[in-house]
Amino acid sequence: MNFQDLLELVANVQKTNIKLYLIVRNFKEGIKRNTPVLDKFLFTAYQVDIDSEIRDHFLQLTKEQLTKQVDNEVELHEYDVITDDTQRAFTYAMKNKALSFSDVVINQLKAGTPKIKSLEEISDLGELWAYCVSLALDPDDHIYTFRKISPGKVAVDAEENPQKNKYLRSIQAQFNTNSKKLEIIHGELIHLDKYIDCIYYRKVFYVIQKTHFELIVGMSEEFKATSDKFVDELEASKKFEGLDLLRTQINEKPTIHRKLSRLAKLENHRNITPAAIANMQKAAKLENKVLKIKNGKFQIEDDDDIDLLIKMLAEFYKEGMVFGKKYGTFSGKVVSE
Repeated sequence: MNFQDLLELVANVQKTNIKLYLIVRNFKEGIKRNTPVLDKFLFTAYQVDIDSEIRDHFLQLTKEQLTKQVDNEVELHEYDVITDDTQRAFTYAMKNKALSFSDVVINQLKAGTPKIKSLEEISDLGELWAYCVSLALDPDDHIYTFRKISPGKVAVDAEENPQKNKYLRSIQAQFNTNSKKLEIIHGELIHLDKYIDCIYYRKVFYVIQKTHFELIVGMSEEFKATSDKFVDELEASKKFEGLDLLRTQINEKPTIHRKLSRLAKLENHRNITPAAIANMQKAAKLENKVLKIKNGKFQIEDDDDIDLLIKMLAEFYKEGMVFGKKYGTFSGKVVSE
């Protein structure tokens, strides 16, 4: 299945067979400190009745977004935590996945969900997390699109709802072309933009906006937990000095989480031998850098040391088997001979 296949399926969807769901996130009850982050949240879908014009908007939007992927010849690859190529989309199969979010797509949307009659109800139900559009091909076959939504995209009337959370008490305005004035829009509002983050069909996510997809299903928070655990393992090995600086980066720079999660998956830090260290020092010279080693331990003294260590453990420097050219890239899939 590729974007062209999905586009052909969507082309047969009738506007009357489109539904909108709001996804709400809550902490599960009785959560323990050591509970994996992916198991800490409960996601619940609620249906919202929509009119014909909005259905048409979602149908045309889905066609436009899929057409864009096809026209741009965007490649589909199996999901990886980190990749250097931005002109890619990804597939993420839900089979055997333990994501709490999987309950939404596997069970809730198919079994029927409760309806809400106003956006005001959302603040009582939990944290508004995303919205989902269902496009029915037939009664038992659906394509679902998802879009991450931020609190600032939803508002209820501030005067009528003074007790509500601040994110639901903003004012919205529009320019009236007749009166030539900016006027407040009263009532409840939700911003439905012209983007799709991911598409779900038959147990597979087709990921267009990778970062938003990771946020929707809860991966970004798991990356942080995995990063902390990874540094704990480095510390336990007693082969690294200055890990407090790396912990500071984890807390202050979320962009490092994916890289460390990739390292945790590769497990190269568990196989550091004198020969591996010698290869690291040789690789560092490719960019005229020095890997700091003292008394057999890696020395982390500044951000450059962290960057270089991550590259070493990720085998950032690679050599092609055919032409022997050397490359610098974090991406790559381990293959067996």
